[in-house]
Amino acid sequence: MQGNFSKLDISKYTKLADDPRNGKLRNKWVRNEIFNDLRSNTFAFSTENASTAEKLLGQNSTLTKGNKIWKATKTIYNLPAHPRNFVSNLINFDTSTDTPTLQVMKLVYETAKEWYQARTKHGLKYPNDPIWRLADASGMTEATWTAQESIQFSNDWQFDQRKGKESDWLKMLPDSGFKRHMLEHMPHMSGAGVAMLSKIANIYQGNETIFRVAKLKDELRKLKAANPNATGLELQALEQIAVQQANEAIFDYTNVTQSIKYFRNAPVGAPFISFSYLAAPRIIENTAKHPIKMLKYITLPYLMGEFAASMGAFDDDDWETAKNKAPSFLKDKHT
Repeated sequence: MQGNFSKLDISKYTKLADDPRNGKLRNKWVRNEIFNDLRSNTFAFSTENASTAEKLLGQNSTLTKGNKIWKATKTIYNLPAHPRNFVSNLINFDTSTDTPTLQVMKLVYETAKEWYQARTKHGLKYPNDPIWRLADASGMTEATWTAQESIQFSNDWQFDQRKGKESDWLKMLPDSGFKRHMLEHMPHMSGAGVAMLSKIANIYQGNETIFRVAKLKDELRKLKAANPNATGLELQALEQIAVQQANEAIFDYTNVTQSIKYFRNAPVGAPFISFSYLAAPRIIENTAKHPIKMLKYITLPYLMGEFAASMGAFDDDDWETAKNKAPSFLKDKHT
């Protein structure tokens, strides 16, 4: 055996990174052809196999990770963004179906209640019923903005510290009282913060998941009503149609082109391009299929303004004065 390996041309092989995302190929040597094929399909590699430019600007680079963190601070960890996300998903759901708005809201409430009870009363990530199992098996619970476009803070760092592993910056410190103090107390201090951020991220992701599953229920109800005798393979086909409809209504952030995936994560790109890419065709389709519902949301801001004006002595001149005194970010949005 040693003689055979001594004749091996090592230049034809590449060693994959010791990264758990590489699965069974972790820390293994593979032929260069295999390595290139895997890499072209966006396989998960650490930067030890990358060039200097890729380490700085590539898909798994420092700047790309920084971009994801920046996006997370604007969305997941920006608390005012949570109700905005809720309203956005509600409008997407409501304008995508002919189900009355009050029934849509009831369906969302029931689905949110299931999600909450599964986590708080039963210690489950998702409810253990057929529709939720279908959603999870179809990848609907991982197609959210949170899962695909941002970095979430998890408890991994805390666990590593408890196992005695030091962060890179701690390794550079001399063995001193300060270093020992940081090693002793930082895991506990960071644990509370990480736990809080993790809960915030779960709520943001849960928002999208709840609406997507509610839409799935709505589509399944209509499809089964139209095909009451469906069983076996026919029923499975109907379920997949319902999954597709739900992912289109409540955006599936995995269903974008490779170019969009690049630009949304590139250090110099378009961080929120996925939403525009997915929203544009849905707005056109929903307007064509459900124009009355779409008109309701288009006119709602103007009706609210008129209603507020009617409640007091607030005429057109007062409104213009208020708009002129508004902050620049409001003026830029024409609100």
